Amino acid sequence: MKPTTHGMQVILYQVKIQKLKQVLQKVRISMPAKYAQKININDNISLVARLYKPQSSILPGGYDFGFYAYLADINATGYALSPLKIIAHSDLYTNSFVYKIKKNIYNRLIQILGSIKGNFAAAILLGESKAIDRKLMKEMRQSGISHILCVSGLHLSLVAMLFFISTRFLLNLSNYIAYNYDIKLIAAICSLIGSYGYLQLSGMQIAATRAFIMTAIFIYAVMIGRKPYPLRSLAIAAFIILSMNPEYIFHPSFQLSFVAVLSLTAGYEFYIRNQWILGESKGIFSSIKFYIASNIYSSFLAGIVTAPVVINQFYTFPTYSIPMNLIAIPIIRQFGIRDKKK
Repeated sequence: MKPTTHGMQVILYQVKIQKLKQVLQKVRISMPAKYAQKININDNISLVARLYKPQSSILPGGYDFGFYAYLADINATGYALSPLKIIAHSDLYTNSFVYKIKKNIYNRLIQILGSIKGNFAAAILLGESKAIDRKLMKEMRQSGISHILCVSGLHLSLVAMLFFISTRFLLNLSNYIAYNYDIKLIAAICSLIGSYGYLQLSGMQIAATRAFIMTAIFIYAVMIGRKPYPLRSLAIAAFIILSMNPEYIFHPSFQLSFVAVLSLTAGYEFYIRNQWILGESKGIFSSIKFYIASNIYSSFLAGIVTAPVVINQFYTFPTYSIPMNLIAIPIIRQFGIRDKKK
């Protein structure tokens, strides 16, 4: 269940159509928000809806919704003509518990910040970007900075770091625990559990899943006293994701996320080796100089490397993508938010 600009988007499984023997495995339904107020994840429901077969591209080379619906196992799409009627509530506590927490956070953001700002915050924190104001989303896409709305690396690493530091601090308050147990190991395990919980809360998007796997490998390396290697972690993340969902290889999010992270990781070594070009690295002025240079370098590199993917997938390229990222990313970073490319 995801909020949209016009209401809610709900995925239904094992859909039985009246007077027909065929059972649709997966159906995506759009509806007003008031129709879906009382339902929960995995509830058995009934409703009246108009369904359509996923349509292929109208223009040659255009966006093929039917193809991506096939990859997502969606048999039909449509919209509800009646409110949802609950036949039986779900007994699966875990999924409903996570959904309730996510729903409460989303409602609280809307209540405090309002519709436009609340949905923007929900996109950054929870990965719920479908309800963002269309005009705002269009402007962000045209300027090439819509990627900052995706839950990704910095989110997962911040959560893991928060759990690690908090757990280690609390355990160190007890001398008995500090001297008799491996606090670093316990803190690492807690940080792994906490980051996985946030992954579930954010909807397990491709970029977030990639970031979690890389974070988990980093935490495991800390647990066994080894130094993590980013490129190896990225390769393992790609292997795991594609092993579970091979169709993701066609998805723009997968391509953009992995291509950008690969280029930034490889490009970082080149940047470190050639820092001498910028001169001395001491003093406030030098720190500002290196900060600006690193932002220009990373934004330019990510923009150039992902350009072929963007053009191939969306048949357009935001002309001001690189300069806008040079302006937006440093500002966004001050609030602890980084784009999915990182």
